Amino acid sequence: MSIKSNLKSHFESLGYRFDWAPPRIHKELRKLMGRERHEYLMDQGDVVGTSAQEVSLYSLPKSLREAATLFSLDGSAALATSSYMASVLNSCIRPGMKVADMGCGIAALISWLAGQHPTVQFQGIEVAENLVKAASERFKSGNLTIVCRDYEVLAQEQRDFDLLFSIFGMETATASFGAHFALDIDDMRESSGHKQLVAAFCSVLRPWRSVARDGAELLMFVRADSPQALLAIVDAAALAGWAWRMDASRFEEICHVGNTSVVAEKIPFIAFDAQSDNSQARTFSAIEVFSWYRSQIGDSRESNEAIEGAAAMILTRELLRGAEIQWESTNHYDDGHTMQALIINARKITYLIRRATTGYCTVSPVSGSEAEAKIQSFRNDPFNEAEREFLSLFEGGF
Repeated sequence: MSIKSNLKSHFESLGYRFDWAPPRIHKELRKLMGRERHEYLMDQGDVVGTSAQEVSLYSLPKSLREAATLFSLDGSAALATSSYMASVLNSCIRPGMKVADMGCGIAALISWLAGQHPTVQFQGIEVAENLVKAASERFKSGNLTIVCRDYEVLAQEQRDFDLLFSIFGMETATASFGAHFALDIDDMRESSGHKQLVAAFCSVLRPWRSVARDGAELLMFVRADSPQALLAIVDAAALAGWAWRMDASRFEEICHVGNTSVVAEKIPFIAFDAQSDNSQARTFSAIEVFSWYRSQIGDSRESNEAIEGAAAMILTRELLRGAEIQWESTNHYDDGHTMQALIINARKITYLIRRATTGYCTVSPVSGSEAEAKIQSFRNDPFNEAEREFLSLFEGGF
């Protein structure tokens, strides 16, 4: 039996429902939780993925069955990431090791691993007391303990784990809320948004480092949905004493079942080594991190001609070196974000560049006549249809 099939059977024994559609899951949750708690759940919107309410929603389940049913809403993604993590961990785990799951939830994966490796000591660490209580009542294995710890408290404890792993144990969406980044890659580390994210990620990665021995490994799935977020994770890790292993990291395409179809999502799987106090981790330049991100995610396109995201930011950096700027418009807004549109001549081609301090960036080639028409229309009416179309890209995002 494959690891995924084995894990699926284990998850189902805990109460996961992989063959149930969301309406049926919610019907079961309403029966288990009662009307009042279920209505509160529904009022919060998306309960999985990058919801800012995710942590508080995890405090709702009062039993293992409730928790597993709730997590079934994103069950196929949980199974896919857990299966990949398990395959990697099985090749890393050695007899006598001490292994920790940071943000273990109901200990679905680590309990399975404990059964597979009886000579290894496992510990699941989770901040939600209700989930720890539910998991502890179910799992009584001699080589598995499950503890409730806030990461700030964890940092004060002395432990020596050989291997740490985490599947979305470090939340990124809340940390990124309202962050504003530099328009240029080379200035990224000086931006307030970068510093905001580094501080948030350090608050997690430092406690994790404090319980790891020198040379320990950290393997994690994290929703770093932008190169800016990845750069902040790499920098925070370095400050916390973790060295990024670029060669062992990758974006994994995880196929899971959405509301109406199978969804393929590329999710960063990132590897780190714990550095000793007297060792010096390699420093990665911002362009190295952005280029790695681009190599993993590929060139995303807004249309047949326009590229966006990391590829667009890297291309913009290259094009602006020695380019002739025909037209430029920069708008600053009360909430702190900036939007900029540029028309430039570079490499004998005219380009329209649109970018914002939220991380949005597109580059598209335009003909000379198109460029002249856009420049003239902007000069005649700064808020004409073309400018409004540009502004509409950011509606609701700030």
